[in-house]
Formats: sequence, structure tokens, C-alpha cells
Amino acid sequence: IFFTTPPRKKFLQSDQGELDQALHVFLPYTLLFPSKRFVLTHNGRTILDVAPVGSFEARAAKVLNLEARHVIGAHDLKGAEGAGLRLVLGDINIQRPRRDAQFLFVNGRPVQSKNLLFHVNDMYRLIMPNGVHPFFIVFLEVPGADVDVNIHPSKREVRLRQEGRLGAFIRAEVERLLMTKSGAREAAYTGPDIFTFDIPAPSAEILPHEQGIPPERMIFNPLPQGGETVFLLKPGERVQPPVQAPELSLFAREAVAKKEGSVKDRLGKARWLGTFAQKYHLFEEGDGLFAVDQHAAQERILFEKFRAQILAGKVEVQHLLTPLAVRLTPSEKLTWERRASVLAEVGFEATFLDDQALALQAHPALLKDPEHALRALLGEDMSSAPDHDMLARRACRASVMAGARMAPEAAAGQLKALLLCDDPFTCPHGRPVFIELKTSFLDKQFMRI
Repeated sequence: IFFTTPPRKKFLQSDQGELDQALHVFLPYTLLFPSKRFVLTHNGRTILDVAPVGSFEARAAKVLNLEARHVIGAHDLKGAEGAGLRLVLGDINIQRPRRDAQFLFVNGRPVQSKNLLFHVNDMYRLIMPNGVHPFFIVFLEVPGADVDVNIHPSKREVRLRQEGRLGAFIRAEVERLLMTKSGAREAAYTGPDIFTFDIPAPSAEILPHEQGIPPERMIFNPLPQGGETVFLLKPGERVQPPVQAPELSLFAREAVAKKEGSVKDRLGKARWLGTFAQKYHLFEEGDGLFAVDQHAAQERILFEKFRAQILAGKVEVQHLLTPLAVRLTPSEKLTWERRASVLAEVGFEATFLDDQALALQAHPALLKDPEHALRALLGEDMSSAPDHDMLARRACRASVMAGARMAPEAAAGQLKALLLCDDPFTCPHGRPVFIELKTSFLDKQFMRI
């Protein structure tokens, strides 16, 4: 079919890549017409066979392989100027690592609108933490004259008249539905406490207002494995630089050489002051105040450990006594079938329970949330050959928890582990791990100089 237009053939992806694109076009229409049967086949194999159902909620749960009890909906909502709205939302228990389960239909067409999608995602921040994304379907009906489809040649992106009013209408209805029908957060498996250790009951000297509280399980704190050291410091004790630094790559050595005599060396001598907003650890050294992002720091630590294990071919694996059931979307299922051997090399072992779910039997021991990490690795861009850095980066980003409360010993221990990294200055995604405020900067703010 490309005889007269051979250049177009060069733009085609692999067979699996084109199948992913076909599935991406196919899925929205199965959600739009729940009373119809849809069948998708590829090379004689049935990829998806969806029987008619009686509701949009049931169809969404079936097609996307979601727990039906966590899918809620509201129909026949009326807004200003003739706008009609139907919502199908996931409650707090449906959390995705990517925005791959968000659909918008305007007048019966699957479309994109950054502004409208932003309003829905923003309302989910009321109940969901940062780093995860919700599932939702928005069906919007507006007068045809209010829709401008000439924004993009594909006609998928639209602009609507009175978009501000429509956004406010959708926000209000999403909030009402989430606040009235959303279920409570259900306890879920979060993996073994590989990155935790017991913090003793605090003494009056450390945290006087918490005297008598039972020991807590703190996250982000590595357990000793294979001779590793867990660093425990008392508040105010200085963090000494490591005696023997690991072998660094040429790039890392050049980067450290430029900063070793100043920032990194001074961080090794810093004194812990406290934690702000359960996000930033504050350290003092000389005339500088260092703010360390605990999430970015732990992500760097975990990333380098996991990458080193992958490169050495010795990934530490946690075998589960009871397999963890992971329900897959059609796209995730196809990616698992293609990449099962690659994922097995990095520690994920699973078999199919049925046509829609995996039984996860083992996962990398370093990862706190194996299901979330696995979903991150089953992203659409996994159609290309993954490298070790990509595998480690995606898995770590999905598994490190942010905003967790850390004890003083844990914060100081994390800083010591960070200083052992090849590149302690940025997280695997390029964000800074710490910043420094000089006394001179504060003096200027207070008009002292």
C-alpha cells in the first residue's frame, strides 16, 4: 500500500509499536459506547473482546481492568449555557504512575484539552499525593458552535468557548462526586521493610514532646546488607566524610573535582538542625544553611544501588510467600508479553493469573512499592529497547515515597549515604538534591548589610 508513497513507510514503527497505536485509538471508543461489542484482533489473535454492558462505569472497569467498586459516576449533570456533563471517576484507591487512564470526550469525540484535564487532575490533589495520577473519564456536551477543532491537524486537540466557566463547572462536579461517593483508602501491600529500620523510642533529650510514644517504622533508612553500614548519629553530631570513597566514573570524578573542596566537603561536616515541612532536612556548616530534599536524596541513593546491581547482574530479589495480584490494562499486558524477559533480569518474576492479571512472585528487594514500580516500567515508551539507566530510573521514581516523617538519626544517615554516591548533587531526573543559603543572603533580606 506504500508503493506510490514509500517515504511514509519509513515513519511506521515496529509491528508492536503500531499495535500500541491502534490500541490507543481503539480503547476510547469502547468507553464511549458501552452497549456495543468491540473486538480487536492482531495476526489472528484476539487482543481484546469486550461484551456489551449496561453502564459506563462497568465498561470502564472491564476495559481498563479496574476494581468495579472503586469506579464511581455521575450522569445528566447540567451546567450553564446548555452544557451537559457525565463523569466516571476512580476513587482514591485507583492510582496510576502515569496519566494513561484519563479520557475526555466532547460531543461524542475523544479529544484533548490541557485546560480541562488540568482542572480534573487539580481536584484529585485533594485526596491523592503528588507523584501518582488518577483515572477518570469526562463526557462533555456543548453546542457545536462553541467547539474549535482547528487547533491541531489531527483534530484531536480542541478549544472551547467559555472554557473558564466550563472548567469551573467540571471542577465543582468532580469535587462533589469525590467528596460524596469516593471510598476510603484501602490498605495495600507495600513490600518488605527493606528501606526501614526501627527507631528507638525517643528520649526526652531528643524529642521531649514525644516521650512515651512506641517505636516507629521509619522509611528511607537502609538496613545493613552484605556488610553495609547504617549510620546513626545523635542530634548535633557532625557527619564525617567517608573514609574510603567508591570508585567513580570519569564524568563523576570531574564533577566532584570541581565541587569537592567546597560544597560536598562542607556537607560532610554539616550539623543537623531539623526538618521543614517533612520534605527538607536543614544542615548548618560555617556561614551556610543547606536544605536537602529528602525525596530527591533517597531517589539518588536508591537509583545508584539498583543500577549497580543491574550492571553486575546480581539484583537482590525479594520472593513473596503470597503472590501479589496486579491487574493490567490492555496496553500494559502487551508490554509485559514483550518485555517479560527484560523485566525478569532486573528482578520482576510473574505469571499470568488469567487474561487480565499477573501474579507477581518476586521483585527487586530495593523497591518499596513493587506494583507501582512495575506499572512505571510498563509505560508506552517501553516499546523501544530499554537500557539499565532507564530501568533503574523508572523503578526508583515509582517506589520512593515523598513527604514521610524522618527521625534525626535517619536524616543524618541519609546524608552520609548520599555522600557515598557517584553524583550526590542531582536526582536521577536532574533536579537538585540540595541548595545552600549563605548568611550574606539572609543578611540582605533583613537589611543588615
